[in-house]
Amino acid sequence: MGLKHLELLKKTMTQHGSFLALGVMSFAFFAASVVAKKTMSGDDFYYWNALITVLTVSFSFCFFGSEQILLRFARIEKAKVIVQRKVVYLMIGSLLFFSTAFPLIAEGSFLKLGSLKDYSLCTVSVGLFVFVYNYFRLLKSFVQAQVALNGWKLLVFCAVLLSSGVGVRAYLAGAMFLAVAITIGIYFLRREDCVLSSEELPNDWVSLFLSYAFSLALLVLLNNVDRFLFGYAGDNYVFSSYVYLVSLLLMPFSIVSNYFGFREVAFLKRSYKRSRFKVKAVRIFVASCLLFFSWFLFLYLLRDSFEIDISFSYLFPGVLIVSCRNAYSLYSALFGLHGSPKQIQIGNLMTLTVVVFSAWVVFYFGVNTLSVLIMLSVFWISRLSIYVWFTRKVEDYA
Repeated sequence: MGLKHLELLKKTMTQHGSFLALGVMSFAFFAASVVAKKTMSGDDFYYWNALITVLTVSFSFCFFGSEQILLRFARIEKAKVIVQRKVVYLMIGSLLFFSTAFPLIAEGSFLKLGSLKDYSLCTVSVGLFVFVYNYFRLLKSFVQAQVALNGWKLLVFCAVLLSSGVGVRAYLAGAMFLAVAITIGIYFLRREDCVLSSEELPNDWVSLFLSYAFSLALLVLLNNVDRFLFGYAGDNYVFSSYVYLVSLLLMPFSIVSNYFGFREVAFLKRSYKRSRFKVKAVRIFVASCLLFFSWFLFLYLLRDSFEIDISFSYLFPGVLIVSCRNAYSLYSALFGLHGSPKQIQIGNLMTLTVVVFSAWVVFYFGVNTLSVLIMLSVFWISRLSIYVWFTRKVEDYA
């Protein structure tokens, strides 16, 4: 009986070890935000939240979508990942351009880190994390993938804890350098499984790349337009308070949605059954609603302990944001693999229309937490609806 339990535990760890790793590292980040709020000065707490915003944008857009070209055209042969050299060059060029352009655009307009070197450390580090993460996704080594993508959160938690509000920036920089070293080490453990190929990409790769870039630019807006609005329209204290709120209220579920998409790509590369896929999406939507309600109640009851400015009026838009985003992660994986360039472009234009109009309405009538959360819920409802519509005709395959 004991042996059976051990075998069951081993099987569970094998199947869900990546989710456990994600949970541990996400909790560490959650704890880091709380400790930062309680120990840092006002200026350092703003720096912390601005740094998290830079990291968030970088994780979404540092490769301008070229990582999606990697996922789409890389092949698995005899447990080896075959990657076209042109894809690698495209990713390197995209990262260098982003690392140069983003600091020049962000600093002084909606963020104030005060140092372009801090931007470079974040963007280049994130580029490494994202590449190694996608490499291990293709190998179906999900635990290593999650450590590569999210290991920095555990190290940042240690940095915030050790600093105790003194020398915060030096501790955070040290944590990021250590995360980079660990990620490089993880990659070299399986480096021999990556084979560079000189084969040409399909003729439509440029069109696909531009479509992916536009899609991810929209996702950057979807995920960060709230911070852009507060950074542009509010002072440092208002910005910090809002980012702290969404870090506790919404970010745990954003991390879960990324996990769903991360797992789904690997399975959809091999098979797809429409009825089973729809059932999974509905279950995730309903479960997300229930989990968010419990989480919201927990934060609301302990709002004084967490020093969080939260109102019951945030519940309904929060439920819509979380449930739609989690269901969307599945449809995004399916659409990313099978959507045509034309469909991607049309979907992006439809989303852009909603984003621009909603953001203008919020900015015109006044930026506040409730209006911004309602705006985000409209974003995610529209994005989910568009992807459901465009994937409705994908046929079953195995």
